[in-house]
Amino acid sequence: MKIVEKIRLSSITCSDRRMDIIDDNYLLDTPINKYKVKCESCRFPDIDKTPDPYYLAQNRVFTGIEIMEADLGNLFISGRLKKIFEILFPGSCTYKKTYIQGTSISTNWWLAIPVNKVISGEVKNKIPRCKKCNEPLHAHPGSQYKSWTDFFEGENDIIKSENWYSTDEEDWKRSWLGRDIFLSVRLILLLKKIGAKGIYQYHQYGSPKFTLTKSEKEWADEAITKIGDLAISNTRKEITAADITKMMNALNVKKIN
Repeated sequence: MKIVEKIRLSSITCSDRRMDIIDDNYLLDTPINKYKVKCESCRFPDIDKTPDPYYLAQNRVFTGIEIMEADLGNLFISGRLKKIFEILFPGSCTYKKTYIQGTSISTNWWLAIPVNKVISGEVKNKIPRCKKCNEPLHAHPGSQYKSWTDFFEGENDIIKSENWYSTDEEDWKRSWLGRDIFLSVRLILLLKKIGAKGIYQYHQYGSPKFTLTKSEKEWADEAITKIGDLAISNTRKEITAADITKMMNALNVKKIN
């Protein structure tokens, strides 16, 4: 009998929440990409069928960032990280090119869609559901979930939640839906070691302290050897005068004395 190694996973969040999700026009409630309707009764979308082509908001470029959260439990990653994921975690994600909103101009971001899913929370029984598809009519994680976890053990390094949540407490259609994405603690360590910035390990009061184990540290070192030159980041980290000018123009910021 093969013994499957248990891998510690944690939910993640962006290193700078001001960046938020770049496939939204503004914050989290105005998604650019439209999902097909799955249930004609409650209009719930098919959240497992990712739109193609997949668009990003205009003027969203972040110097030095290689990995970010995407909508509905997916990830945006650089070309370097895509190659690394394919070497270390073959079959864990499917990948789509991304395009500037409303154009055929491709961006440097890849959309990584985790294949493996986990139930990370359970909605309270009293929450009304669609009589046809049985999806909750709203599912706010703070008040309408009876259980929720952001840390667990699994068999894969990249997983997203099967369940979803809404920011509105009365009707998901008045806001939008979200899903959690989990990365293994050892993968988060590897990202730090190779200088891939953009996300960090989410920690909530009452969660266990994430002390790295010897095996997790050894795995990260072995992974660096396995990926070879890909461990060296060529991402430009400095901010130039041209970057500042471009940002000022995009945000319509005027220079004052």
